[in-house]
Amino acid sequence: MLKRPKAGESEEDLLQFQEEFLARNKSDPSASVKRADKRKPSGDEKKDVVKLDEFPETLPSGPVPVKKSKFRKAQEERRSKGATTSAETDDAEERVEKHDRHMAQVLTQIIERDTRNAAVFLPRQSNQAFPTALHRGNTQQLTGSSGKKKSLFVQHLATSGVKDFGVVLQQEVQKVGEMPHNPSTDVEEREDRKATSRIVQGSGLSATLGTTEARKIHEENLEKLSTMTQEEIDEEREKLMEMMDPKLLAFLTSRKTMKSETKSEIKEMETETSLKERVATGKKISKKKGDSDLGLPVQPEPTWVHMEKVEYDKLEWMRDLPPPCTGDAKNGLPARFDFHGNILPADSDLPVNQGLHHHGSEPERAGYTLEEMFQLARSSNIQQRTLALQVLAWVIYKAKRGAYRDVVQSPIVPAVLESGVVFLFRWALDDTVDAVLAAAVAAMHALICNPADQECLDICFSWFQGHVMPGQCPVTMESERQDGEEPVEETDAEVAKRDVVLGLVSRMVLLQRLRHILEIRKPQAVTVIQVLDMLTKAAQHSPGLAYKIVHCPRLLDVVFQEFLPTAWDPQDSNAQLSSVYGFPLPAALRLVAALCQAGRNMTAHMISKYKLQNIIMRYMAVKTSDLQLPRDEAEMLQTLSFRVWKICLSYGLATQTYLDLYSTLVAYIQSALDPGRPSRKQMEAAMLSCCETVVSVAGSVKPSTGFVRSHDGSAMETEGSEEVVSPDVNWSHVAGLYQPITSCVQSVLEDIKDNYQIKKCDLHFATSCVSFLATFYQQLQKQPTYSPVQCLQEVEDFCCMTLLPFWKSLGLKTVLRSLSQHSNLLSPPECPSQETDSCLVELQASQPDGDFTAPVLKSNSPYGFLTAFLRLTLVLCQLHKGVIDKMLVDVTQDEDLMSYMKKVSRNKVSCLVDNYFTRHENYLQYYFLKLAALKPGPNMPILHRCGLHLLSRLKEGDECLAFDLLSTTIFSPDFIIDGKEDGLVFEDLGEMTLAETSHLKSATEREITANRSLLLSEVYTKLPGIRATYLSAFQDNQQAVTASRNRLTCNTFYTDSLMSRSSGGSVLPCDWMYLPLIQLYVKASTPGTSFEECVPPHLIAMAADVLYWVYVLECWRSHILGVVSITLKVTRVMCTFMAGNDLFLDRGVSRYLAALLQEYTKPAALDRLDFTEDIPGLSSFYDLFSELLQQYESVSFGDSLFACYVLLPLQRRHSVQMRRLVWGEKAAVLRTFRVPIKQVVVPVERFLTPDESDLPLLQLYFQCLVSQTVRPTWAPIMYLTAIHHVNRFLYYQADQINQRPRDRMWRQLMACKHEEVRHHLLYYKTVDVEQEYGMTFYTNLPAIRQTVVDGHMPARMT
Repeated sequence: MLKRPKAGESEEDLLQFQEEFLARNKSDPSASVKRADKRKPSGDEKKDVVKLDEFPETLPSGPVPVKKSKFRKAQEERRSKGATTSAETDDAEERVEKHDRHMAQVLTQIIERDTRNAAVFLPRQSNQAFPTALHRGNTQQLTGSSGKKKSLFVQHLATSGVKDFGVVLQQEVQKVGEMPHNPSTDVEEREDRKATSRIVQGSGLSATLGTTEARKIHEENLEKLSTMTQEEIDEEREKLMEMMDPKLLAFLTSRKTMKSETKSEIKEMETETSLKERVATGKKISKKKGDSDLGLPVQPEPTWVHMEKVEYDKLEWMRDLPPPCTGDAKNGLPARFDFHGNILPADSDLPVNQGLHHHGSEPERAGYTLEEMFQLARSSNIQQRTLALQVLAWVIYKAKRGAYRDVVQSPIVPAVLESGVVFLFRWALDDTVDAVLAAAVAAMHALICNPADQECLDICFSWFQGHVMPGQCPVTMESERQDGEEPVEETDAEVAKRDVVLGLVSRMVLLQRLRHILEIRKPQAVTVIQVLDMLTKAAQHSPGLAYKIVHCPRLLDVVFQEFLPTAWDPQDSNAQLSSVYGFPLPAALRLVAALCQAGRNMTAHMISKYKLQNIIMRYMAVKTSDLQLPRDEAEMLQTLSFRVWKICLSYGLATQTYLDLYSTLVAYIQSALDPGRPSRKQMEAAMLSCCETVVSVAGSVKPSTGFVRSHDGSAMETEGSEEVVSPDVNWSHVAGLYQPITSCVQSVLEDIKDNYQIKKCDLHFATSCVSFLATFYQQLQKQPTYSPVQCLQEVEDFCCMTLLPFWKSLGLKTVLRSLSQHSNLLSPPECPSQETDSCLVELQASQPDGDFTAPVLKSNSPYGFLTAFLRLTLVLCQLHKGVIDKMLVDVTQDEDLMSYMKKVSRNKVSCLVDNYFTRHENYLQYYFLKLAALKPGPNMPILHRCGLHLLSRLKEGDECLAFDLLSTTIFSPDFIIDGKEDGLVFEDLGEMTLAETSHLKSATEREITANRSLLLSEVYTKLPGIRATYLSAFQDNQQAVTASRNRLTCNTFYTDSLMSRSSGGSVLPCDWMYLPLIQLYVKASTPGTSFEECVPPHLIAMAADVLYWVYVLECWRSHILGVVSITLKVTRVMCTFMAGNDLFLDRGVSRYLAALLQEYTKPAALDRLDFTEDIPGLSSFYDLFSELLQQYESVSFGDSLFACYVLLPLQRRHSVQMRRLVWGEKAAVLRTFRVPIKQVVVPVERFLTPDESDLPLLQLYFQCLVSQTVRPTWAPIMYLTAIHHVNRFLYYQADQINQRPRDRMWRQLMACKHEEVRHHLLYYKTVDVEQEYGMTFYTNLPAIRQTVVDGHMPARMT
């Protein structure tokens, strides 16, 4: 603000004030004068407007002249002057005419409207000479809505009406023009249509006589039509329609439709007018019978405000809803859900005040469909968005729990994933409203998380290898990585469609959004727990995403600071916390456990940076009641703390915690023996599991080298991470645990022995006790302080006094009898609907609402305890050989166990065979087979079949078990007792009755004899060599086998991860027995190999061993190969011929190739042969067959065995493409198919019936015959096939479509110079393998055939 001059100031001060004033010239003046714009009316003043109430409010339709501004007009003129091109081309006269604005030019454009037929309306007549003058005092002062007085003209108009001014209302014109529709006048209207024409109206004729002339013309037309017949009328109509312009014809035909629409509009206007009149007069509106237009749910009253116009579309919503219908029982109806995600029955009649009827489609049905909820989730209304997201969360949550299994036709979760629900929920996470954010988090949690999966993992955590977490990454993603292809750039939608969790984390920045929610938004307790669960799901996906979580800025800082504190304010143990910030949360510990399972280095990082070791020790060191938390949460917090500690110990980390908590652990163990203690089975089982892992750490040898790279080659785990070096725990630190835990084992076994048949107790604590003892004895013999004499005596006493009485007890018998009941492999074939998708991997083990849980995880499941017990028995028997005879006779010949193994050995593939938790059943079978190998018994063939089934079921992460089974069980003569002398005697007897012997000749004319009993006896002596061949073939998986062995034996210092790489991949494919042969074929197909000309002897032996073993399985274990299709078997064996030029000529290889051919050509096998099915590793069988033909042409030398394998795809029932390939592109092989017809192992009829119908192939047959490409001495079976089909085609007369090609063949045949071919084609009768050429001929043709031949005989020959 400027200062005013004061007294005493000099001129310099005044000049300074002036300069300051001038410098502030940008400031606003204190007052300004603005000229009012008279063109714009002020907002307060309103002019008087004459309103005609009965005139339409909207402007009439039609073109309205647009007024252009002078500025725009000047611009257009300037552009036209600048357009020199157009100015040069226009004529001068045209330019003058274009810019002429003379009055004459304007007047010539005016067209006068014809008013001769227009009605003239005069003002209403009056008896007075002049209208009555309107005086101000004679009228009431009328005021408008704004409070101003109305003008005199408006008041006069309102008083006298519009008719005094000569104005006619629209309704009056309509009444004059057309009368309303009356059903009673239908006959008159039809007569009027005859009297008048719809086309000729006389509007262009005289003003007075136009209508009369039009009527005369119409009458003349009717008279002429009456003299014509209907045919003449139709003919003239067609001529007239052809002569007329199509546009004019369309206009005339549309006039009738326009008239009918106009009448319907007039009827609606009359109805509306009548309603208005009734409302104005106060009359009730009665609904007439059959008149649906007048049936209103609410009767308008004249006193109601703004009800002059009845709005039907709005009043329709107030009608009573029709009763709901059930719809079509076959097709069903769209599912509708209430606000809690429950499906409402189609015929449920709920009151409308519940808010379930606010939708347009199917208004009588309550509830909302998924499409309607998707629309509401994008609403601008906060309540609608929140409600829609909450309902979607409930629907997805209940769908995963199996609540809709029996009421919907298709799964819901795949449907919502396909519709893009991921993006909908992700957008909702950015909402600024807390209620919408909470609903969005709940919906996203319901989509990607499954609490039932976590509950199942918790159940088996204390079991053998229960702490290993399955990687939940889609298998397709891993297969793409294994192919080694460079990643293709994908959109966010494509990534989410392939892998939802990966798309959310890597493309949609889910981790940063969840961190923002926890750090800034600070939601309620339920939302916080859901956010932590989503982070846990991402950590369980793969080590890569777990690494991103650990290194996401400030994410784990918030988790550890806010939800894993070491000090917090005490709270009421029974009160529910609304805000969980500052309190320890079990969900946060579950997240930490998942991150630790993902990799050793991430565990070391959290121990180093966040002091994880101190945090879990804070939770474990005190009693549950001293945590000052709700009891359930306190117990779960301690249980999860022990589990996190066990995971850290599995890497050899956090061992110092054992030394700090030693006294606490001993107190826990002693209290576990107290019968009056409160039940805390899960926590005590987790505590004993930690003690077991500490024993493994103390018994392991720490590597001398530094850090070991992860087995999966993941660079993200190794770079930039450090290993926390803990003080070593030696054997002396854990030796003191043996005595108290042994007492626990004796106590729990005694309790099970005496009471389990009466009251089934929880087996988790017993499982951990027995597992600890097994690990202790396993590590004891490695220690330098090991005393064999003392230890063996303790083992013998323990077996005789504890284990043997327990094994014979009634309680254990009760446990064993429940094996089949809790078996995944023996579960019924009906499985629940899988509410999941390939892009969202889940364990699929439990659906609580669907009343389904994997049997192996049900309450009182025996598999965890029995696996631990069999493992303890195996360790003790390996430690003390003297107890084998005492222990294993009862174990391996137990009736209940053998009954279970028999069922597994002959059971069909179960729907749960690929379930992740089936591996616990596999572990039990593995240890039972290991015990049986120590003490062979009479049931070894059954156990061998179980071992073969088990080998094909083992999943990734169990490579060590597969390798061990191949080493000890699969090729063991103790398990294959079929090859002993007694078994071979039965083979000889069977061969005598079945005569299963084949005789073929090789290219060297050496007879190939395949005698079943001789071949099997030879294989039985070669089992050790076969075992070595298969073990060497799996050397490529040695790294995975080593990692699996370190994890299974708990070799802590070499364990890098506790996450399996896939949740569904098998260690070995179903056709693993052919794997060495496939490797040999791939090696031989590689250019530049060293054995292209001659196969080395060791590779010949490898191929022979594979054929030996496959033949043994075909003869003695055929049900094992039942899962491998006959097509896959034949395809794999064909690789033998292409694995080397002379491999098939080896004596041992050729004999077993002939024996397998004999198995594959049995009638049942030939019927199942289908070369159109997908073959793993092949793009198509056609390519392989083409390569096989090339190899046959090059190196076969007419080998009969090779030729018989080539003949398999040439049977009539298989694709014609392969027969065309042989007779067309590869016709050279026809010169070397010398196998006699009698030696063809495939029945000849399979090449001849049914008759060939493919014309191109028949032409190839004929061309090869007449050109002598195929001859009976070169290829007897091929020659017979061609003669048979061409003969049938030539004499077939019912086919007229191919008559011209048939006549052409006849002409060529009659002109053929080879008499033998012509005779065979003309006189062929039928096939007979005993005759020469394998066929019989007519001596004289039948009359019908002779007629056909005579008809094609040339004239000179006749």
